[in-house]
Amino acid sequence: ALKTHNGEFFVIANGLMNRRRDEADELDELLHHICARFPGSWGLLYERSPEMETPPGQGAFRVRVMARGQIHLRLDPFLSPVQPVIED
Repeated sequence: ALKTHNGEFFVIANGLMNRRRDEADELDELLHHICARFPGSWGLLYERSPEMETPPGQGAFRVRVMARGQIHLRLDPFLSPVQPVIED
């Protein structure tokens, strides 16, 4: 969704995918389009998947950090490891 707050534009994306399919590829394309078209954009995208490669693996989150027209993958220091941080 594209939202406006205090004269600024925000793209808000959320979802829960059982398996990585077309929606995930479309989200990748959207993020890269935003970086190319609006290099001053910034944001975070948290991802967690049992199919995620190591690191971080299935018991942790990966964070895509968008800043200055680039996207970097980072390991999450706040919600990972999932057990015991957010799950028993």
